[in-house]
Amino acid sequence: MLAVILDVPFPEFNREIDGEDGEELGVGSVKNVNVRVYGADGATFEYSLTLANGVDLWRPAVYRHWADMFSSRPAPLMRHFRANKYKLFGWIPDDSGYPSVLRAPCLVPLKVDRLIVESSTSNQRRVWFIYLPDRTLEVGFAYQEQRSLFLLKSDRTGVKKYPLSSVDLLGHVTGKVLFQIGHSNGFG
Repeated sequence: MLAVILDVPFPEFNREIDGEDGEELGVGSVKNVNVRVYGADGATFEYSLTLANGVDLWRPAVYRHWADMFSSRPAPLMRHFRANKYKLFGWIPDDSGYPSVLRAPCLVPLKVDRLIVESSTSNQRRVWFIYLPDRTLEVGFAYQEQRSLFLLKSDRTGVKKYPLSSVDLLGHVTGKVLFQIGHSNGFG
């Protein structure tokens, strides 16, 4: 939008913001991405949108509204999610939710009304968004054993153990993927 206001061709505007070598500067850069939405009938829809400043697609994040990832309310996506009643949404940047979440990186709704992690003897494992003791946000499979929380990432870094009282549970993945985000030149 700024490129139009300043009457500068978009590629030139983007190059000035990102630098000559294409290296992004971060917070001030304009980042166009492709957004892929999966319809209920199996259809896919793709849109080109601009991310909000400060959105880091390489780290897990939690949003109060799915549209907070974008620089403005994306009208094309509103028709897909206007009936959405979830209170929190989680960005999964990698395969931390695999095999429960097959389409990563993606935004998923989080269930926040029952924040109880299953025990180690339960057959059900859920993907949780958790603030660790050092206040970093992590996403992965979690289970409880006595007074400890165990977090398992699918990247084979092993299981990490934390005192249950030192972590904050934000919510667990409902299983539904709202959308995926790819680079402006496509997915993959």
